Amino acid sequence: MNPFLNMAIVNAVTVIPLALLATWLFRRGGNAPLQHAVWVLVLVKLITPPLVSLPMEFAVLPAPASTVRMTSVAIEPQMQSLSTPGSPTQLPVKPQHTPATASSASAPIGYANVYWSTVLFAIWAAGSVIWIVVQSVRGLRFESLILRRSQCPDDLQSECTELAQRLGIVHVPRVCVIDAPMSPMLWGFGRRAKLLFPVKLAARLPEEGRATLLMHELAHYRRGDHRVRLLELLVTGLFWWHPVVWWARRKIEEAEEECCDAWVVEQFPQSPRRYAEALLDTIDFLCEQKRALPPLASGLGQAPFLRRRLTQIMQGATLPPIQTTTRWALAGLALALLPLQPFSLSAAIPERISAVSTADDIQVDLGKSSTSGIQSKRSTAQRRTAAADENTLPTTPPLPRAPNRPARTRKAGEIWSTAVSPDGRFVIRISTLHRITLTDVSREIDMDLSSQPFSAVAFLPDSRSFLTVGHTDGRILQWDAASGKVLRSLLDEQVSSWNTVAVSPEGERLVVGSRTGQIVVFDFNLNEPTLSLTAPAAVNSVRFSPNGQLIAAACGNWMTTASGQVLVYDASEPRLVHKLASVSSGAVSFASDEELIVGGWNGRVQLWNLTSGQVVAEATIDKNLVAAASFSADNPALREAELSPVSATPTQDDNFSFLRGFFDATP
Repeated sequence: MNPFLNMAIVNAVTVIPLALLATWLFRRGGNAPLQHAVWVLVLVKLITPPLVSLPMEFAVLPAPASTVRMTSVAIEPQMQSLSTPGSPTQLPVKPQHTPATASSASAPIGYANVYWSTVLFAIWAAGSVIWIVVQSVRGLRFESLILRRSQCPDDLQSECTELAQRLGIVHVPRVCVIDAPMSPMLWGFGRRAKLLFPVKLAARLPEEGRATLLMHELAHYRRGDHRVRLLELLVTGLFWWHPVVWWARRKIEEAEEECCDAWVVEQFPQSPRRYAEALLDTIDFLCEQKRALPPLASGLGQAPFLRRRLTQIMQGATLPPIQTTTRWALAGLALALLPLQPFSLSAAIPERISAVSTADDIQVDLGKSSTSGIQSKRSTAQRRTAAADENTLPTTPPLPRAPNRPARTRKAGEIWSTAVSPDGRFVIRISTLHRITLTDVSREIDMDLSSQPFSAVAFLPDSRSFLTVGHTDGRILQWDAASGKVLRSLLDEQVSSWNTVAVSPEGERLVVGSRTGQIVVFDFNLNEPTLSLTAPAAVNSVRFSPNGQLIAAACGNWMTTASGQVLVYDASEPRLVHKLASVSSGAVSFASDEELIVGGWNGRVQLWNLTSGQVVAEATIDKNLVAAASFSADNPALREAELSPVSATPTQDDNFSFLRGFFDATP
């Protein structure tokens, strides 16, 4: 769903209980200034963007079936019957390819162009455009009428200036008399607002009665009601179909008239009867030939509640100002409710149509120890081949989705992550007991690396060596894969909090990220850092894009469920290219140069389109696989997730994504 449409619908639903509550609170009248402020907040809520979201999401009308054209990492059907010591089982060997070839095998995702939300948004927008055009034409015609048939007498302007001083008005609006049957009104906004008075009514009223009506319009100006007219015009243009808008406008008008009446009675305490008679004369004058108020105009109000107004005027009723405690309470209520989005909407996720990988699915189930366990099995059926032309939709029915992998129980000594060299010869396994094993499959040799604990590993493209980083000693080490010995240390400065490491596709650079948010890019040939970046939180995973031009970093605290951030930097200069508000991110992997897969610690996987900044597909996997993908840059867990397309609705932690562009300049 369009993010603007989602925000508008959520706000439109949210104001309904607020309007009902306000109606119930002021069902017997009450403090008019307070009532006016509450109803204005109802209108403001309709156009306030959601800054705080509650974790509630509702699926609305189903989207039409979408077609997904997606190829996971290409795995050629090459299997070598190699047995580990003490076990007759076979080991699946990863094909020889460069990281760029493997990652770029993912094709872009396409979707149907027409959704029900698009039609709804078009109807909504058409109504808003019609409203704006009609009001603009009315405003221009009224302005033309003023220019042609109005004049500004000095005596009336002097009288208005004296009355304005009694109200403390510094900038007095210009007073114009106009030869047209209309109500006295304040028209316009800002300092261009004018006080309009009909010529025939001015001649009919006595001087004191005319002064009370002028004071009424000056009270509108002093209160800033002409600014509220501008708010009403904007909200009505956006939510012309919403009954709460029209109800709120009526209640605001009633409260304004009561407030202005009270101000007039306060300034003319000796002659409330004159003011009441002036109102009656005005109603009688308007009945002869009534003209509707133009946009941005504040008049004397409508006749239906005239009886109540006249009663209050004759009783000399005045309204005390809103107390300071009440103002603070209103401010707190506004800060709490206006930016709050209690829920979000999403379209039902359509069923996925998968393109076919070039080989059977391969699943590796590692055993509980270094000698028991490397088993391989083929999937029970091959995936169907997709249409050759990416612009042509396949005619075959969608394949049923494979069920999500059941959650594993973390047994003592269980293998929880692996890293396989590009040529498939070497496998690094780490168990829950922090036992690290390097297996040379061709020679059937296991080497124990537990004496050198590390937190992340990444093979070089030549498969002859790999890199590790550690939590405790802060070293970046290059290992010889054949002997299992350290070749060199790439960092002299001790940083005791490295979390993750990745190697560029060409194998000439590496990037590491730390718990303190530090991201450093090293050059293998120079053996020195070439780029240093600072992230706002702990860096859990860093990865190069297939073309080596971008670096993605998943940031956040794994101990909390708060939303994380995924930052995409330029790999050659300290420049932030994208910032994605995602799930509590633990691992990232590029599906292509334009698509990034983000895995959350809760097992939620999202596919982001970097060009549009939108989540285009998602899945749920075992959260242990996210940890495995974070540990090893060569682990394909995220790239092999069964992703299903979603509509263009921001996630719960990304409900404000349309403003993200304003903040992309800083991390």
